[in-house]
Amino acid sequence: MNLNRKLTKEEEFVVNELSKCRKNPVFFLEKYCKVITDKPVPQPFILYDFQKTKCIQSWLKYDRQIIVKGRQTGVSTVVAGYALWRMIFEEYFLTLAVAYDQIAAANIIAKIQLMIDNIPNFILPKQTIKNKLSVGFANGSEALALAHGSRKGRSFSPKLLIFDEAGFIDGLEKLYIASSPGLSKTKGQLIAISTPNGYGNWYANTYFSAPENGFYSEKIMWYEMAERDKAWEAKERQRLGDRAFSQEYECLAGDTFITVKEKETSEIKQISLSEFYEQL
Repeated sequence: MNLNRKLTKEEEFVVNELSKCRKNPVFFLEKYCKVITDKPVPQPFILYDFQKTKCIQSWLKYDRQIIVKGRQTGVSTVVAGYALWRMIFEEYFLTLAVAYDQIAAANIIAKIQLMIDNIPNFILPKQTIKNKLSVGFANGSEALALAHGSRKGRSFSPKLLIFDEAGFIDGLEKLYIASSPGLSKTKGQLIAISTPNGYGNWYANTYFSAPENGFYSEKIMWYEMAERDKAWEAKERQRLGDRAFSQEYECLAGDTFITVKEKETSEIKQISLSEFYEQL
């Protein structure tokens, strides 16, 4: 083989594209990944601005991030793409996706596999593992889906640990403690995402204790998706009711405290959101 020969145009293209993808996850996701939309076939993954700034850019900077989000903002899909990017361009990169049950955790794997199925071969390492609960490549990188359970975290040393809908995972504090030594060993990253689900659980305590606890926090609201306007909001409020809309889209749980002013006495006080709606 003549190592000094000039590359063909096709070879130059491959080298340049691989370099761009390796350096820039947004470029990789938008040019080579596809996702499920309302269209009949998978579509190119065009990221919203908040998905670039509050998700990708933050994940590149912080090793512990916790996100509170409105429903259907695509964050789980973005974290699946981010995991895949790291799996392709880093050897022996282990991702663990944990959710409140195995079906929910497997959904992250399904998102990753859909992207793999639509990426050209010159980008991908050879795929060696493909099933509902795991995907893997010949470079040693792998992603696994796990249901909640504190003992499961002790068996692995992931480089990326994903808690999906973390506010709904029972016993998450024990799992976090169990998985921490593995993350420390690999200098790994933890990303926790969820809609709110009350107070007193690991997810809520961690979110409201940031950044003093070492976590970087972000909030993603429904209106950060460009197609969601006042007309969309009115329709969803009518369909769900104000209370459910507040929890599902405005990142407010029923026991979230809000400040109100009594109409008759002008007294300022704090009451829970659930108490507020009971008085309406």
